[in-house]
Amino acid sequence: MTEAITTLQYTENRFGLVRVEDENLFSQWYEGLPEITEAEKSLCGCRAAQVSLSPCRR
Repeated sequence: MTEAITTLQYTENRFGLVRVEDENLFSQWYEGLPEITEAEKSLCGCRAAQVSLSPCRR
């Protein structure tokens, strides 16, 4: 029998989940990374414009 998970509250209670606000929790995801190049920065700006439904200018 499969039990459906219908709410976030149920999931938190069922699996004992708790909110963690420690900024260092997954520090390996952002520490020791190479610097972002100007081309990558430009691409990020373009993606942000697409998300906001604005035209992408290069």
